Amino acid sequence: TDVVTLGSAGNSVLVSTLEILVGGIGTDIISLGTSGNTTTVRGLESLTGAAGTDAITIGDTGTTMTVSLLETLTGGSGTDVITIGAGGGTMMISALESLTGSAGTDAITLGSSGNSVTVTLLETITGGAGSDVVTLGAGGSTVLASALEILIGGSGSDQVTLGTSGNTMLLRGLEILTGNAGTDIITVGDTGTTMTVSLLETLTGGSGTDVITIGAAGSTMTVSALETLTG
Repeated sequence: TDVVTLGSAGNSVLVSTLEILVGGIGTDIISLGTSGNTTTVRGLESLTGAAGTDAITIGDTGTTMTVSLLETLTGGSGTDVITIGAGGGTMMISALESLTGSAGTDAITLGSSGNSVTVTLLETITGGAGSDVVTLGAGGSTVLASALEILIGGSGSDQVTLGTSGNTMLLRGLEILTGNAGTDIITVGDTGTTMTVSLLETLTGGSGTDVITIGAAGSTMTVSALETLTG
């Protein structure tokens, strides 16, 4: 087992096949070697994967870090705030608190243990086998969402398209929701929602005031507990 701690002046270094890598108080910019890496890290500012399969676990002190080209990223018990680098990423994540996408196309799958995470600027997010609660960041989002249990909009304008496999989801705070080829069964949370919907099969309101407009594509839909519905 190789445990490496970086010095305090800041480092820009290529590392391969380490088990544990600990950053110093300076800015540490790490590139991983091409053979694939399974490494626990903490205290890094930037981490970039390579051609191999990189499975990274974050230590328990909490980390604010920019990552690129990783296959798997698992957070620790601290608060982990992650930004995806400019190239975009296809990555499985678990146990992160905050994830912000980049200018590229970011396709994220959530790990199977269940997740509660705030996401911003992602193009695709897919839930895992556990119970996944996803909150959209404040800037507004246009995202393809699949297999989530709870989806909460932010203060911006959130436009969500559901994945094709069918979805049973509780949501609130979205502006536009579009179903897909599968059967989509949607329940609106209790805070009240004003939303345009299309291509859903079932829509159930909450205890708040729900004002729903049906989009231009037309819908065949079963509805319950709504206050206002406009075709």
